[in-house]
Amino acid sequence: MSSTSRYACDPLEPGTQCCGRYNYPGLSVHELTFKKGDIMTIIEASKDPNWYKARRLDGEEGMIPISYVSISQSPPASAPPPLKPKATQVKQPTDLLDMPWYHGGLTRRDAEKLLINTKNGTFLVRDSANYTDDYTISLSYANNVEHYRVCKDKRGSVTIDKETHFKDLVTLIKHHQENADGLCTRLKFVLEKTSSGLKDEDKIVIIPEDELRVISVLGKGEFGDALCMGFYKETQVVIKLLESIKGAGPTQQFLNEVSIMMTLRHPNIIEIIGISLESQPICLVKEFVAKGSLEQFLRSRSRAVVTKSQLSFARDVCNGMAYLESKNIVHRNVTARHILLTDALTAKISKFWVTCKGKSCSVKWAAPETIKRNVFTIKSDVWSFGILLWEIYSCGRLPYPRIPTNEITEQIDKGHRMDPPEGCPDNIYRIMRQCWNADEIDRPAFHEIKKLLV
Repeated sequence: MSSTSRYACDPLEPGTQCCGRYNYPGLSVHELTFKKGDIMTIIEASKDPNWYKARRLDGEEGMIPISYVSISQSPPASAPPPLKPKATQVKQPTDLLDMPWYHGGLTRRDAEKLLINTKNGTFLVRDSANYTDDYTISLSYANNVEHYRVCKDKRGSVTIDKETHFKDLVTLIKHHQENADGLCTRLKFVLEKTSSGLKDEDKIVIIPEDELRVISVLGKGEFGDALCMGFYKETQVVIKLLESIKGAGPTQQFLNEVSIMMTLRHPNIIEIIGISLESQPICLVKEFVAKGSLEQFLRSRSRAVVTKSQLSFARDVCNGMAYLESKNIVHRNVTARHILLTDALTAKISKFWVTCKGKSCSVKWAAPETIKRNVFTIKSDVWSFGILLWEIYSCGRLPYPRIPTNEITEQIDKGHRMDPPEGCPDNIYRIMRQCWNADEIDRPAFHEIKKLLV
């Protein structure tokens, strides 16, 4: 018996069979991996009409994107009879972004604010502020917050006391949830992150390759990735060809980061629209804005034109950074060239990642702790924002104009800070100086800076 295939338009009934049109890698623990030609049975619909729960012939179940399958009105003649479903195996997430206790670049100060006055044994895990690739467990006990450094050794295992080693951070946390074993108390209660991390409804929009149309090449990104202008359906977009991950394929961390980035919705953040996994190289599809970078605008317009928009630019960027701050997301490279402008001259933040540890930052914009220890936190972003303010009010001049790049760190250590740009309001310069406090604890948070930008 021949079968008639169609793409899903109306809601699908449980028991409907479908066939994979493309390979789909299963981008989170809740999604079902399948290959082109695999036969699956719809179990139930979800709140999102583009996603259904389905079962493979081997009994494995999970969510599938309906755009990646064709729907058969009757089972294909060549399909083997369905097997009895086996007991569902619960996949254990191994990526830190799946862990409710992992808060990424949260600062020590903010961790203490969250944990103070919580039950004994309430904990979270964050990136170490002082040691690249290490982590910190922050643990509430007896009205105090204790911090424990988790070190990674040369073999990749992790330890707190340098005596007992675990294969990874997840295993270590599970151990200490059952045993105090050197901590002030065992890890009893997870302080879950409220914004970052994957949830069931957080799905990556997978864009079929044939729905993308490249019109022209705009240039190259920092890692050699080509930037193109094109269209997704009828919408003008920027298409980033990810040459940097060509061949090896996308890692789970990369896919998880894209998933989180796609949940970010703010008028001052460039929107990530989707990703095409079929194409070679993989394509990241982003919102298109017409006016280019803030850096170009500052340098190409007259001072009179720039002056009218300086405060607006500063507020836009600060609003976007305050939003990222609320999500515990560290940008790592806040500069005018990474701020894009719409036709209405609204500033939008671009080129940020969620968990890339050790991502490079230009020395002229980098905080002292970043230069010395390769540490990236929300407060190192605040330092960079102060440099960005200087760029805005100097009409796009390069920072530290009279100091050689290799002497900048030494001069900062000696207490040197840039003078205010010509015509810069006193209150704006005071904000810059607060952002440039040597001790990150003394720098204001972005939500505090917002109130000062008047």
